[in-house]
Amino acid sequence: MIEHEPSPGHRLRHQALGRLALLVICGLAPGTAPCADTTKEFWPELQVFWRLSPSTQMLFNPAPTRSSESDERTAVDWGLYVDYRAPKDPASYRIGYVYSVSDPNGPASQIEHRVVLDYNYRWKIGAAGQLTNRTRVDLRNKEGSTSQRLRNRLQYEYEMQLGEMPFVPSTNLELYYDTRFDKIARYKFELGATFVFSPLVDLTPYYGRQTDTQPRRTNINALGLLLALHF
Repeated sequence: MIEHEPSPGHRLRHQALGRLALLVICGLAPGTAPCADTTKEFWPELQVFWRLSPSTQMLFNPAPTRSSESDERTAVDWGLYVDYRAPKDPASYRIGYVYSVSDPNGPASQIEHRVVLDYNYRWKIGAAGQLTNRTRVDLRNKEGSTSQRLRNRLQYEYEMQLGEMPFVPSTNLELYYDTRFDKIARYKFELGATFVFSPLVDLTPYYGRQTDTQPRRTNINALGLLLALHF
């Protein structure tokens, strides 16, 4: 049998398929060494809501980040927001300020001041489902350098009963467009469920997967725990 040398066109197609396969592998198993660095983190978060009127509430939102490998705090955000939503209106609005510190205990610690603008719209799906689209603008000032970030998150949740307790499984996907790179630089996926213990207290454990594509590709696998208090 005579073996033929692959033509340049065939070689180019094989190279393109190889690159495509590598991208797929990186997307499905980004912990693989050639694809990206992958770390594990714990995302605890507290949300304290104060109802000011039927349509307005304040939110205090501290959210530290801890490394699961070293158990050291890698970042912390302190957020204060005002929410507005007319009763039974599917749209809501938020304005807030976030004081953010990255690597608070390390030599590369940096402080960021962030103004946050949110717009949410909700669609009822059936008797118990809800789809929410959140568009967020972050106006950022980090060590004197300003930039903007446009974030869009689509979330689906479904209200159920766990015995006598309301139970709300949910999942969301969020994309981050960053003006520093003029492209989508991050995407994040979360899957969890909210346990409503009372009108005053609910708890949401969840799994999070975050991928940054700029300035280099990195991945985070996270376990999150959100405690919300309503007053």
